[in-house]
Parts: sequence; structure tokens; C-alpha cells
Amino acid sequence: MSRMNAALPTGSRLTTDDGANLSLLVLGQGAPVVLVHGTGMGARALWPLAQALARTHRVLLYDRRGWGTSTLGKSRDLSLARHARDLQCVLSTLDAPATVFGWSSGGLISLEAAAQRGTTPRALVLYEAPFGASRDSTPGARADFLAMLAWNGLRQPRRARRAFWNMVSRRAQGPTGFEHLPPTRQSELLDEPGPLVAEALAGTGTSEALRALGAEVRVRLLVGTASTASAHRCSERLQALLPHATRERVPSADHLYPLTHPEECAQWLRDPAERSATQAH
Repeated sequence: MSRMNAALPTGSRLTTDDGANLSLLVLGQGAPVVLVHGTGMGARALWPLAQALARTHRVLLYDRRGWGTSTLGKSRDLSLARHARDLQCVLSTLDAPATVFGWSSGGLISLEAAAQRGTTPRALVLYEAPFGASRDSTPGARADFLAMLAWNGLRQPRRARRAFWNMVSRRAQGPTGFEHLPPTRQSELLDEPGPLVAEALAGTGTSEALRALGAEVRVRLLVGTASTASAHRCSERLQALLPHATRERVPSADHLYPLTHPEECAQWLRDPAERSATQAH
């Protein structure tokens, strides 16, 4: 498993319309790919994935507002729509249409950004975007959610984050994906500052936001075979709303797959010809 605790190289800053400063890092050459991280961590969590992709692509990695070294802005707005406008701001800096990879809540943000007027992505690749997840959460997930809120209210951020990671990394069988991580990786995620609870309360998307998403944007929905039934139902909901989307299952993967298996995850983001060339090396 790749480590994510190394500091990222210094990148550039991008100012949004409400004054938030987003930190950006660009590496590699080729067709552009933008990585959108989920809730609970900043861009450094996807640094190993960015490095793997940079062998064949120009990769843009950024901290969403409130995470890493990005600021909240004057509005302090953490809604999906606000994050989507930030992503549109990032896309506008590129000189070619980009493939956008959104992991978890980053997938919801990617969908909303593609549906907004502005820069149209070349394609979306979404790994377990939790669309409508609140509708069918399990008793265990609901208990984790309530524990997160309770520990947050008691000003115990580490315990609140543990409850969050247990909730989002539940597997179809056995221990959670978080419990599978080495202790050092667990500590990195538990120590990551950011607007965890505010984002967790921001919702899991609405169908209205996706009505403007046309068939000209290719959409691939990825879900791990080891993930919960809820994760599979979320991807099924999205495919029902986006009939042009393709849905694929990633063998033996759970929700933390982009973190724990960056080299393998990078292959799912490459076109077939690029995959063949990379695997040959």
C-alpha cells in the first residue's frame, strides 16, 4: 500500500469568485486529468494516484476548499454546488477538455460541475459516488453517523473522524476498509484537519442537479465488488438517471481502493490503448 504522509511539492494558487484560495499541483504531460478527492482528506491522499497517472497524463491535483492548504472563502459555503463551481474554476485553467476523476463525494461534485454551465469535461470517471446514499444506509452506518456527530459535539475530532471512516469504508463482509489499513495510515486520516462534519451534512446529491448533464460527457461509474450493497445501489441510481453511462465492477475493491491501490486505480482511468502501453512496460 502506498504511503500518503509525504508533503506535496509546492504548487500554485487559484482564487475563486468568493475569495477562497485553492492550492493546485500539476505534474506530468499529455491529456489532462483532474483528481477530485472525497471528504475526510485533502489532495495528498491522492498523491500516489497522481504520480501513477503522470506517466501518461498531465495531472491536476487540488485541495478542495477547507482541506489541505485551501481556504474556505468569504462565503464559507461547503455545499456540493459551491464545490462544483470551484471545480469549474479549476477546469477553466486548462487548455484542453479534461477527464475528471471523482472519488466518493468528489464524484458528486464532479457530476454537479459537469452539469453546470461552463467548461465541459471530456469524461467523468466516478468511483463510488454516494448518490442518494442517505436513503438506504444500514443500521451500522447510521450508528457511525450519529457517533460522528456526538464526538464532534464533544470536541473529540479524532473520534469523530474514526466514526466517519468506519461509516464510509464498510465492506460487504468482514472488518471495515479503515480497519484493514496499517496504523500509520489510520493516524494520517484521523489527524487530517478539515470541514468533515459540515461536508457530511451537505447531502448526497439530487436528481435535479443532473438534468442538465448531456450525453456528450462520457460517464464511467466504478464500484468495488467488496463494497456494501448501498454502494452498488448508488451506482445503479446514477446509471438510471444517466442512461448513457457505463457501470463497471472493480474486483476485490472497497471504498478506499483509490488510496490503497493507486497503481491499479490508475489503469481504470486510462483509455484501452494507454492501458496496453503502460502494462507492456
